[in-house]
Amino acid sequence: MAKENQEKLISLKEAAEISGYAPDYIGQLIRKGKLPGKQVYYNVAWMTTEAALREYMKGGSGSTAGSEPRTGIKDRAKKMASLFFSENQVLRGARALLLIILGLLVIFIIFLAYVFSANLEKRVNEGFIERAAQEPVTSSQ
Repeated sequence: MAKENQEKLISLKEAAEISGYAPDYIGQLIRKGKLPGKQVYYNVAWMTTEAALREYMKGGSGSTAGSEPRTGIKDRAKKMASLFFSENQVLRGARALLLIILGLLVIFIIFLAYVFSANLEKRVNEGFIERAAQEPVTSSQ
């Protein structure tokens, strides 16, 4: 019976030829749980059945040739916002890294402003000293 189940499985390439979807998209559907399938070799090949694929195409998305259904701008904005504010560890790490970089940039700008102001003050003081040296000293007697 296990042999019969193996014969019913089709590769992503075969599923792509049947459905018109891209093989990567079909693999994505399987990994998301929207299409039944299984991984034949560890972390290599995904397979599904023709019946499951046809069922998905019949009742599923109504999309054309490997693309997901079109959504409105609001739906896309909500999806992007949920990705940005999700609890995904990668996104949290990226946000933390971005905040660290931003903080370092602010510190660097403050440092540059300090160096610039110190240099400007030094030049102004040198100018006053040169002028004072050039003016004759007068005594008030």
